[in-house]
Amino acid sequence: MATAATVKPCTFWPFRPLEPATPIGPGNEAPSILMVQSELDTATPASGARRLHQLLHNSRLITLANAQKHIVYLTYGNPCVDATVTRYLVTGQLPASDITCTNTVSTFGTVGR
Repeated sequence: MATAATVKPCTFWPFRPLEPATPIGPGNEAPSILMVQSELDTATPASGARRLHQLLHNSRLITLANAQKHIVYLTYGNPCVDATVTRYLVTGQLPASDITCTNTVSTFGTVGR
């Protein structure tokens, strides 16, 4: 069921995409994909991110442990996530393996920051 909170402006975007959709699975030819997921995100559950990561052989997954945020890069203040994503954007090089970052922020204030 769609609600005002789930219907996004791009749903009614009046233009066709300039590029084709990225194939999921063996047909994906993207050179690299870096995925970022917070462990407790209720909008996009971590189980879905892990499954998509399995389907994209050319991907790495950064997981922010024990965090319930939907957007974490440059907004949540996690140095591990921010540095890893920035390095990828600047160099185009994926991390050698998947990374789990430690959450340094608590819902009730700053922890170990």
